Amino acid sequence: MGHTAKLTVCIPCFNEERYIGEAIESVFRQDYRDFVILVVDDGSTDGTLKALKRYADPRVAIHRNRENLGLYQNLNRCLALSNTPYIKILCADDVLAPKCLEEQVAVLERFPGVSLVFGSSEVVDSVGRRLVTRRFSNRSQRIQGRRLVRTILSSARNPIGEPSGTMFRMSVVEAGRLHFRVEKFRHMADLDFWIQLLEHGDGYSIDKTLFSFRIHKSAGTTKLLKRSISEHQLLQAEYAERHPMNRFESLFVQAKSVGYFLGKLAFIRLFAR
Repeated sequence: MGHTAKLTVCIPCFNEERYIGEAIESVFRQDYRDFVILVVDDGSTDGTLKALKRYADPRVAIHRNRENLGLYQNLNRCLALSNTPYIKILCADDVLAPKCLEEQVAVLERFPGVSLVFGSSEVVDSVGRRLVTRRFSNRSQRIQGRRLVRTILSSARNPIGEPSGTMFRMSVVEAGRLHFRVEKFRHMADLDFWIQLLEHGDGYSIDKTLFSFRIHKSAGTTKLLKRSISEHQLLQAEYAERHPMNRFESLFVQAKSVGYFLGKLAFIRLFAR
């Protein structure tokens, strides 16, 4: 992308004609303006591309994959096509709060040792009805990378949150040759990617609602539940040597993960439309 902006907002999408416009408009409403938008379409077969034609703006670049790659490989394509110091992911059915970019860029500018910044989210259903607010803690704070990795591995869930809540440094990605390891993790490649970033720097949690995350019924299946539990155990094993836990801790986390994912399944089935 031939632009000297400081930030790329990467929007991976597949068959999102219903929501893609709302996502892009939420970027245009940002108080922070030094950005470009990169939309990477993963072979949509609905009206997504037609919806994107409305945005004839020099800050918007649209790339279409020749074949469907899947979400995480599409995120890797986003990284490969970006060349700005900071990267913001925005899933095509999510919406940013107006000060999201300003808040997150300010942290990365102030703290060079922070590789990943994330914030609270407002969970909404398919029609935008507010359901619950998810937050990491009740205060904004810088957290040592190794300590945050330990929190992730022992929490039995994803305390960082969804991709749309994050912003990170491209220099860390390039220096560590980091990527979403879909060859290892089919459903938790994002959580694995956050850990990769945190092994190269600190994290920063902003205790403000920075985006709205949309849930869908398709995420509330028993099959996905079983895969999520299995992959969380795989994630523990992947990092066991560098971030060890004793057997009791490991078994306790596995038990917690079953409870967490069962609760998540029930929540989605109850509230998603």
